[in-house]
Amino acid sequence: MTTRAEDTRGRILLAAARVLAAREAASMADIAAAAQITRGTLYRHFPARESLIQALDATANEEAGRHLAEAN
Repeated sequence: MTTRAEDTRGRILLAAARVLAAREAASMADIAAAAQITRGTLYRHFPARESLIQALDATANEEAGRHLAEAN
């Protein structure tokens, strides 16, 4: 079972991936709006844009690893 914070984090990451894929220079405000949260909530989860980008990278790597493991 996931917590509310985990759900919010997941929603942020999905929105960030979608927004940044469409426009790499999108702002944190754009990402917060796409995730339907306030900027304050976004910054509580990711205090800097760089931390959000790192989390997106980590999530993509984990997902790729899962797919590779399933393929084997």
